[in-house]
Amino acid sequence: MGDHSSASPQASALSGPGASATPVEASTPIHAAPSASQTRPGSTAAPGSTPAPTAKPYVIQATRVIRPGQSVPYGRATLAMTPSGDLVVTDERNVTRWSAHTAGSDLQTVFQDDGLLAVYDPHGDVHWSSHTNGHPGAVLVITYDGNVQIRLEDTVLWQTGTGH
Repeated sequence: MGDHSSASPQASALSGPGASATPVEASTPIHAAPSASQTRPGSTAAPGSTPAPTAKPYVIQATRVIRPGQSVPYGRATLAMTPSGDLVVTDERNVTRWSAHTAGSDLQTVFQDDGLLAVYDPHGDVHWSSHTNGHPGAVLVITYDGNVQIRLEDTVLWQTGTGH
């Protein structure tokens, strides 16, 4: 909290599940959070395929919105917005490996076209940000080993450090 970026999500940036997400070679939608009786969503790039440990990363183009209860699984990681409003990266055992430490069921995460990943409330106030705005063309990347990064070409601008 207290992180106030001048960037804010645009109404046109809102998208439904699966919009704007494209792995390098296949498409995988955002997943709704599993119920307590379901297992964690598979860690594959697409149903029926199993990427090798050297698989290409899952690339998410801007603009992308992740709402509470939605997630993007790939390889050994899942980038998720918990129902309570925390942006987290969990591993293949559903252990939280990184957290933005945000809370609020009305929060949403936005990856913007200027390279900023931020958690916003409905008023446009920033509750957490990657401080990577000012990098048009940057992409959000989930590597097979579980790291989440913001990259501009070959430069890593920000990362969770959760690869394992």
